[in-house]
Amino acid sequence: MIPASLAVLSIIAAGWPVWRWYGDRLGDGGDEPLGLVPLAIAGIALARAGRGTPDRRWTMAALLGLGLFAALTAVGTPPLLRAAVLLPVLACALRGILGWRLEPGVIALALLSLPVIASLQFWAGGPLRHLTALLATALTALAGVPVEREGVVLLVAGEPVVVDGPCSGIRLLWTACVAMAAVAAWLGWGWRRTAAGVAAAVVAAVLANGWRAASLTLGAHGLLPTNEWLHTARAHRPVAVALTACFLVLRPRASIPPEPGEPEGGLPVRSVWPFPIVAVIAFLAPFTAPGPAVRVAEGFPGWPDHWDGRALTPLPASAADMAAAAGFPGRIARFATEDRHVVLRWIPTGTRSLHPAADCLRAAGWTVITGAPTQDDRGWWSTLRAHKDGRHIRVREQIRAADGRTWTDPSLWWWQAGDHPGGFWAVTEEQAGE
Repeated sequence: MIPASLAVLSIIAAGWPVWRWYGDRLGDGGDEPLGLVPLAIAGIALARAGRGTPDRRWTMAALLGLGLFAALTAVGTPPLLRAAVLLPVLACALRGILGWRLEPGVIALALLSLPVIASLQFWAGGPLRHLTALLATALTALAGVPVEREGVVLLVAGEPVVVDGPCSGIRLLWTACVAMAAVAAWLGWGWRRTAAGVAAAVVAAVLANGWRAASLTLGAHGLLPTNEWLHTARAHRPVAVALTACFLVLRPRASIPPEPGEPEGGLPVRSVWPFPIVAVIAFLAPFTAPGPAVRVAEGFPGWPDHWDGRALTPLPASAADMAAAAGFPGRIARFATEDRHVVLRWIPTGTRSLHPAADCLRAAGWTVITGAPTQDDRGWWSTLRAHKDGRHIRVREQIRAADGRTWTDPSLWWWQAGDHPGGFWAVTEEQAGE
């Protein structure tokens, strides 16, 4: 006989590449380990709900999901997609095999625990910045202040206010969804109510972020006070309201009576024996998966001798540069000028492999402080300050097309650039100093 718990353990063992990836992402600097918070809440809600009777419908869903996970692993799909399949599979197994009562909010919390912040910044950051700029323009106009919008730049009396990457509202959106999913899990909401609650959290977060951008725009016009403290307060006030609302609605829930129809305990052996077999297939699938396809960078124009009027001196590639170049669908080189280091990356077309300097620095152990975008005759630049072991640097970066168009971050560039003759240059300039 195969114990029911062995089936669940086999699913956990089959997901070893996902667990390794999960740990790496939590510590790489691009995704803060705050994802462990919704995972802990999900575990508490699951334990609080207690155990009922096993349910063969959930068991069949877990088995089919495990087969899908094995297939996705065998063809080399991204780890994030496989993790998004594995966590619901494990949740279905806990419900169907061991009888743990599973609320929709618990599944939502498990999915929100995935390290998705960096991916969301890339895929959704650009559209959300445009939406935030639209909302801020409308709210500022309602206040009677003339405002013009050029992409994600708002002009008030000739003064530009940029809706930059941190203003996309990704973290606010994630926090609001976690808060609503926690309420749904704790109060035992069903699928429809959970979905409606999360959708309401999304709408509230987007509107709140638009108000934050509008308040900064009004502050630039002198109609509202503005400073760094107020900027932070306006960013986190909607989060505080959401968390306070969660606290007010949390209350003990009456215990759920056992479901009729089946006795308490594990499922018969015949219901769980396929799990170890499929799990072994999934466990071995990573060893047969194809390696990542790397597109050869064609049309490379060669490295320039000068950049923005400064002579470039080639520098040997560091270990970090060589690691970044592995699998990169373009070219990377490091140069020195008389007062700064310049990292040039040439890319023939849009790619997810172009990461902002902030992610790379955090992964290397630097503490990063994002600065306000700046503008010169070459366009807008994103800026940051970083420090590590007593060393302080200032960094600015920009993505540039041959026709002069510029972008401050990879998300906007990916959504807007498309293919362009001659490719694109991503330039990162680093200078010593606070």
